[in-house]
Amino acid sequence: MKFKIIYFFLLVFIMSCKSDDDTTNNTNATNIELVTGMHARASEFGPSILLGNPNVFDSAIAVYPNPAIGNLRVVSNSGSISDLWIVKGDAQKSFQDIEFSSVLSSDLYSSTEIENIAELSFENLTGNNININLENVSFGYYRVFVKINNDIFWTNVYVGNDKDIEDLISFWN
Repeated sequence: MKFKIIYFFLLVFIMSCKSDDDTTNNTNATNIELVTGMHARASEFGPSILLGNPNVFDSAIAVYPNPAIGNLRVVSNSGSISDLWIVKGDAQKSFQDIEFSSVLSSDLYSSTEIENIAELSFENLTGNNININLENVSFGYYRVFVKINNDIFWTNVYVGNDKDIEDLISFWN
């Protein structure tokens, strides 16, 4: 009997020590400020360098240059851009194994949610080719959110000339 009680408590103890550190938790993976990588590119049609595992939903947009210094061009390939927001990002090397295409969607974030934390907001835009002045934006990672036909798309960018591309590659790989 004594052995069964000890065995029971040992089993309970082992089960209670199970790790709760699940880094694939989708709630954290969809944090609006999280940056898990980016596509570095110099021009709209130039090749891009994949850095990390980008948590982007950018099938309808191209954003360049990335990294950006001074200006950023946002181009839509599926309609007119009506709103654009720049949100300060938090670069983390977490979620490098998650398949973001199964987690992210155009209705994941609301316009209000994005606008409330945006460093820069541009509303009532028209056109599919927008140039954004970033001269007064501090260096670092940002998320660029774009509303096109009531759908929201986004990508991750680095703003600044304090790091060269080799430093960015080294950080993400």
